[in-house]
Amino acid sequence: MSISILHRADREKDTLRNIKETKGFTVNIVSEAWIEHANVASVNAPADCSEWVITGLTKVESVCSI
Repeated sequence: MSISILHRADREKDTLRNIKETKGFTVNIVSEAWIEHANVASVNAPADCSEWVITGLTKVESVCSI
């Protein structure tokens, strides 16, 4: 698996900052019916703005399979 995070000159992306702080991340596999909803989460939102609100998706706890 690989993960790619866009480099920004002015500040770290929230995704990168969260991975560094928590030492972990969740991989979501989205079915085709939800692709457009999931794509909304890629907007350039401020750090204090949760993209969950605008996606129409439901947030649930992750499950560790290791």
